[in-house]
Formats: sequence, C-alpha cells, structure tokens
Amino acid sequence: AGVNVDESITRQEKVKQAKTHRALLFGIPVEIDRLKLRKIISKISRKSRVQILRENDPLREYLRLIYPPGQIALITAEAKKDLAKLTEAIDGKTINSFLPRESEHLAERAVLFIRNESSIKLDDSARKKRCRVIIRNLSFQADELNVLTRIGT
Repeated sequence: AGVNVDESITRQEKVKQAKTHRALLFGIPVEIDRLKLRKIISKISRKSRVQILRENDPLREYLRLIYPPGQIALITAEAKKDLAKLTEAIDGKTINSFLPRESEHLAERAVLFIRNESSIKLDDSARKKRCRVIIRNLSFQADELNVLTRIGT
C-alpha cells in the first residue's frame, strides 16, 4: 500500500534478473556481428538474447583472457534447460560448423567456448582457487610470454 512505484519496478527487475540464466561465449571471430551470432543461437534456443561485450563493459573486469582470441558475447536464456542445450551444442565446436557458406572468410580454427556466468563471477578467493593452473619448472620471474611458451600455444 505504501510502496513507491519506482521501488516496485526495481524489485520486479531484480526478480526477473535472478530468474534469467546467463552464459558467456568466447572465441567469436571479429567478422561475426551480433545478427549472425543471433542467427546461430536462435537455431538452438529461440528465446535466448545475445549481446556482444564491448571493451569498456564492466563484465570484462573478470575476463582478462589470453586464449581464446576474439570477441565475447553474453547470452541470456529464459530457462536452465535452454542454457544446457546451448552449452551442449556450441562448446568446443568451430564457427565454421555453424556458418558453412562463410567459412572461407573466417579463421579456420576459431573454436567457441561457452561458460556459465555464475561459474566465472565468483568471489576472488574462490575464483583464484578454481582458475589455478600449475606449471612445473617455471621461473618465479616469469611473465605471460614465458608461460605461453611453456604451455605450448
């Protein structure tokens, strides 16, 4: 009765955001725009929304990536099963398998990876523990270049 209209709208938006399921798609070639990506996603899950993240997006603070190269997209699905279906259909596949007519223009080995947003956006201590990679016989003064050569990419 005494609730402000603006407060009720923000509560509704918060509830809606809590119900949505979001994932991040990595390794998208630069030649692929949002419409082409939307076409790929809509074949798997009709009601999913696609947004390509820009460089100044706040979500990128979690995503200091070396591999895979390319753009990052945020996919918002309505249901958890849609997100599972997208993950199963896209993860580890090349972009050429989804766009065969345009494959000569795209990078040949552009592999797509999709990860649930909740598994990426953890608190710092849990994220450091989960994202840890152990590389043996590496100098303490090693930089990114040394690590990449040791991994072999």
